[in-house]
Amino acid sequence: MTNTSGHLNRTLNATMLWGLGVGYVISGMYFGWNLGLEKGGTLGMGLATFLS
Repeated sequence: MTNTSGHLNRTLNATMLWGLGVGYVISGMYFGWNLGLEKGGTLGMGLATFLS
């Protein structure tokens, strides 16, 4: 969608943002990002993400 007035359009509402936040938390716990970052560091997690 093209906006010719130069202003941003609001496309997400509070429910959609809440759903995104819950999805990020659940997926982070499922994939073990916290443990992976502790053990492998940022570079290790990046490599594991792109190789898997």
